Amino acid sequence: MSNHDAIPLNYLYLYCLFLFLPLNTVESWGDPQVIRRQSMMIRRRTAMSSGIPNRFGRTPSTPSIPSLAWTTPTTLSATSSSSWTEIPCIEGPFHVKSFAETHCWGQKPLLLKQSFNTINEPLPNWNDICQLAIAQEEGEAESITSRLITHEPGTLDTFKLEFGPFSESELSNFIDTAADDDDGDDGKNEDSSHVSTLVVNDVDRWIPSLSDWMDQQFGFLPRWRRDDAQVSLARVGGGIGPHVDNYDVFLIQASGTRTWKIGLGTLSVKDEFDNLVEASEVRVLDLEGGGQEFGTAGAAGKFVATEVGPGDCLYLPPRVVHWGSATSD
Repeated sequence: MSNHDAIPLNYLYLYCLFLFLPLNTVESWGDPQVIRRQSMMIRRRTAMSSGIPNRFGRTPSTPSIPSLAWTTPTTLSATSSSSWTEIPCIEGPFHVKSFAETHCWGQKPLLLKQSFNTINEPLPNWNDICQLAIAQEEGEAESITSRLITHEPGTLDTFKLEFGPFSESELSNFIDTAADDDDGDDGKNEDSSHVSTLVVNDVDRWIPSLSDWMDQQFGFLPRWRRDDAQVSLARVGGGIGPHVDNYDVFLIQASGTRTWKIGLGTLSVKDEFDNLVEASEVRVLDLEGGGQEFGTAGAAGKFVATEVGPGDCLYLPPRVVHWGSATSD
């Protein structure tokens, strides 16, 4: 399906499920989109195990690997938190043994430089992702969760959210962008005051080569512990704002460069909701003090910044504040 002569995707999230998710502890998490994903995760958790074929009928081999603790870290609770003073970094290529030896799993962030050769990996390209987000046949795209997030760079109260499926005209900026890049265009947005980010979930469920690649690279994680591959496409300045996730996350930069601000601690559920931007369509944290501290979050509101390039991978345990902004296409 992929045409590797076309522009590659920006970066992808690999989400790892928790055994327990506090999705019902806050009223706003009763959102229909969240309920749909929660139901999907429960179905996957009960149906999947590490020894069954993947969603395309292929049975991955299970490597001999160091044991990782699959229990839910205590930092996922509504009130507890932990902190660290620096983000460790190791050189690639990615290997589960070197990853396990860092003892970062579930404990603190880790930067893995040059972990993957994204040029030769079977990753989907920009056009593949756009096509997934565009309604093809009746009922087909409704099962694909896609979002278009627009904001004015440098502000936190301008985020706007639209849910897919989208028409080609609604994604014309991304489709035209891919064509322009193939022609050597500089790829600037027509409206320089706002930038859009396209986010598509469950990409591995629609692209077999990506699903197989995930089994090969992340087969050390039990199947029920893996959620999905989420792909984000963004131009310079694009991003979805400062936020936290309830998952372990592997953020793989597939092309271009991106700056990440990473919190030096975990953020409790209470502190998250005490520090959200009011009346925002996107769950964005309200940062103060030039992005160095916010609210009562303590260490979680203090950041270190790092820039990642193609092949770099950033691992984040749950509840770590992170904020990515594209610095090149």
